[in-house]
Amino acid sequence: MMINEDRHQLLAPIADFIATFEQEFRRSLESDSSVLTLALSHLQQNSGKHVRPIMVGLCAQLCAGHTTDLTIAGALVIELLHTASLIHDDVIDWSNTRRGQPTLNALYSNHQAVLMGDYVLSTAFLEIVSRSQDSRILEVVAMAGRTLSIGELMQLSLSKAHTYREQDYYDVIDCKTGTLFKASAMLGALSVGASDEEVESCGRLGCLMGRVFQLKDDLFDYDKELDVGKPTGHDLVEGKVSLPLLYVLNHTTQKERNDLIAYLQQPIDHKTIDRLLRIAKEQGGIEYTKTQIQALISEGIELLQSFRASPTRDSLQRLIMLFGDRQK
Repeated sequence: MMINEDRHQLLAPIADFIATFEQEFRRSLESDSSVLTLALSHLQQNSGKHVRPIMVGLCAQLCAGHTTDLTIAGALVIELLHTASLIHDDVIDWSNTRRGQPTLNALYSNHQAVLMGDYVLSTAFLEIVSRSQDSRILEVVAMAGRTLSIGELMQLSLSKAHTYREQDYYDVIDCKTGTLFKASAMLGALSVGASDEEVESCGRLGCLMGRVFQLKDDLFDYDKELDVGKPTGHDLVEGKVSLPLLYVLNHTTQKERNDLIAYLQQPIDHKTIDRLLRIAKEQGGIEYTKTQIQALISEGIELLQSFRASPTRDSLQRLIMLFGDRQK
């Protein structure tokens, strides 16, 4: 997502925080159990760019001009929650690879992967309860974990309901992707004693960034020229209809809508994928999604103006723009 120059500039306000977080994250994924040692090592080697912990640190810095030990704890619990959710998602989706590397369920089994995900999830809660007795912080963490489950259940239900409503799509995004970005931003603010108004504003910023991140991710499914670690049309094969096709379904004739739904309800092969991708492009679904991304970015930048000018505010503005511009 971020080239080295962008990352260095982006993280400058919280460079020490990130270094400490990465050390603590490695520590949290250590175990005396021989069964878990190799699996946890695999997770460490294939962890992502830690954008959610970055959000925690930047929002703390945005509100107070500094981070605290509690900010580290917030970043740690969010990344562990995210890691656990990815393990469980891979099991649900029967995914064999993530970011081009084998998933835990591919290396072991679905049963073992679920238990490993549960271990990481429990570790997340242990890390936060051992460092904070603030009920607001604990509530944010607990709500994030619960909302992730609601989002997954909602997505599974909608894949069978065939209602294809844009609002349902956004509801799933807000639960599955947005909730961790929202929690990241709120934990950052809460960790430095920010005002209720600042906590609320950070939470809203997190929601917007989550939507931008997911809409851009969904666009990758429609672009054959991008190598993002999964085949084009992967979501369609799994019955997940995202915004580009939802737009077409809701802005076409009833006959064309029925024809599209018929395609979506049959087994999806490469020929069907090519047809659906072409329809999404030719009938404005891709362009509409890009327009929505830009509108969300603009709203996020406007929201940031309520905070005092600072290098941290500039970093957050740059981050939401990078979410919309990223190529993988």
